[in-house]
Amino acid sequence: MTEQCKLDSIGLNVPFNHDPQTLDALVAINADPQTRFPVRQIYFSESTSLTGNGRLLRSLPKGCIPLPEICAKAHSAGIEVFLVWNAPSLGGCEWTREFQSRLVVEIKRIVNAGVDGIILTLPFLSNCIREIAPSLSQSVSVNARIDSVAMLGEVLALWAADRYYIHPARSRSFSLIRSMKRAFPKAHLVALVNESCILDCPMQPFHQDYLAQTTRLGPELGGIDYHHVLCGIHKLSNDLHVLRSPWVSPEGIQYLFEAGVSRVKLAGRTLDTVSLLNLICAYAYGSFDGDIWPFFEKSGLTSPEWDDLLGKRMEPCRYRVDNQMLVKKRFMEYFVKSNPPCTDGLPCGVCLHCHDALIAVTPPKNKQERIADLVIVKKAVENRFLEFTKA
Repeated sequence: MTEQCKLDSIGLNVPFNHDPQTLDALVAINADPQTRFPVRQIYFSESTSLTGNGRLLRSLPKGCIPLPEICAKAHSAGIEVFLVWNAPSLGGCEWTREFQSRLVVEIKRIVNAGVDGIILTLPFLSNCIREIAPSLSQSVSVNARIDSVAMLGEVLALWAADRYYIHPARSRSFSLIRSMKRAFPKAHLVALVNESCILDCPMQPFHQDYLAQTTRLGPELGGIDYHHVLCGIHKLSNDLHVLRSPWVSPEGIQYLFEAGVSRVKLAGRTLDTVSLLNLICAYAYGSFDGDIWPFFEKSGLTSPEWDDLLGKRMEPCRYRVDNQMLVKKRFMEYFVKSNPPCTDGLPCGVCLHCHDALIAVTPPKNKQERIADLVIVKKAVENRFLEFTKA
């Protein structure tokens, strides 16, 4: 671990997209007097890996910088380097001799390259890595879904890590985070703040597993991302999902640090350099004036596979969210002080806070067209299965 990045040093864990300009820009951001929350860690995944990670292989940027060079440049700026190996399952292959021998080789390779740590989900993998490379730092991924004080206690008892990522659905649960920190003051907590998933989405565990399998060493899985199709239809059918999604604005992360997290994670490994740096700057400065939604909904609900199936190019279908209007309405402060039902996993619709803030949200003009497109994609995928069963 780099000397400048102690476990309790507050700041940002940000994605790296394999662009050398991104590393140079992060150094400049940390040196900027406007920066309130410096970049403490970059994390990324290689094109494929032994375990896989939570992004489609085709969506990830291709690595063009040798791993030792990334580590050396980041360390010169006092920034940690972590790899993402956060698959929620390995399908049992972790018990094979082939996997375990390859794991030893991989761990030695990344340690020799200068990698500081691994973000992972599986306790077996964690304990194996601890035996092979005890100096390698470990963070328990969001895919472990730590969403209560009791669960954090069980995770702490089962396997030792250095940082623990809170379930993204609880990123606005400030009272829960305070309770976690009171119960386990030595646990270093991390919160993901730009999540656009449906709050408490039941598909998320299966979706993450599917995504991880596409980035394991070997051929990529084919087919349409069916979870993404269902999610798109559901979210576009109710504008409230834009505000119910458990993201925290740049102005809100100060309250997370006050509640007890030591790091804030930004998602965005698939972003281009300009978009990624805009995202990082907003959170490093702790404020943003403009449409905040691109920080969360990255794809604009498009996909090349959907284009192919529909026989047309799909234009982005994006909401617009006026962040300054939300700031004036003190949108984030309500979650800090009022502990609304959704932060405890209870049904939405009691407090009507998000309903009142919908004035800041502008729906996309092509929303109904996109819903119709996704319904066609959904039916086409299901019909392919039905045709297969009849063959």
